[in-house]
Amino acid sequence: MKKISGAIKGILVYVLMIIGIIVGVLVSLLGFTLLHNIIAGANHLFERSDFIAYIIPGRNYVFAIIAFVLLVIGLLGIKFITPTEKVELQFEEADFNPKDLSLFFKAVYIQFRFKTRVYVALWHFLGKHKRRAFSLTLAASLLLGYYSFTDYSILYQDTIVQHRFFNPRGQIYRWENIEEVRVGIKEKRRDYDYYYAIEFKDKTIINLNPSTSINSHSYDSYDDLLIIDHRVKELGIKKVIDRFNLDKWGNEYYPDHVEKVRRLFED
Repeated sequence: MKKISGAIKGILVYVLMIIGIIVGVLVSLLGFTLLHNIIAGANHLFERSDFIAYIIPGRNYVFAIIAFVLLVIGLLGIKFITPTEKVELQFEEADFNPKDLSLFFKAVYIQFRFKTRVYVALWHFLGKHKRRAFSLTLAASLLLGYYSFTDYSILYQDTIVQHRFFNPRGQIYRWENIEEVRVGIKEKRRDYDYYYAIEFKDKTIINLNPSTSINSHSYDSYDDLLIIDHRVKELGIKKVIDRFNLDKWGNEYYPDHVEKVRRLFED
């Protein structure tokens, strides 16, 4: 009965962890977007006439999801993982004899035995040191969460404010501090996508690419890119345009979006 209850408990923990991860992904995405909107609202960005765009790197969404998932796993772990005696698993040769198997199934069997021992050892270690493991998980979750909410940029007509992990109040640049803007098509694993990188004289870079979230008065991020590019041209900022692979890009985009992105490649 103890073995059965232990197996049921293990399955229950596994199911709860999967549900927690799914819920965590959804909640973290919604919470992340909501909190960034609160940050924007607290600064009255959408009410300022000189406001252009509020830029959030795409990696921040990934970090926010990981932070929430780590928190959920840590809470479930400290609740359900309990110290247990180290178990030595015994595999009955009579029931499952690897000598009778083909080379492929022998490899699968050996891998199964290895992974099972690893999981048992890991469960035993976490049960024995669960408070320390939870503290590390919580610390990692808080650091990733903090990073995701302090890494963003705000573009105004005259200035650009870049907020970072070690400088949450933001570094203020003027558009004249921009050294160059690089535009091109990047190939990655036989896939093509555009990039629009603003590089300052101190080598700080703001990347505007498909994974970047751009919030502004407009509802179309492609229109936002054109507004930013118009400001770049208006101020005579140097543009380095790489049109190589431009003809290979755009098959997966709507025609009007392709037309807007192609306008970024104009001098």
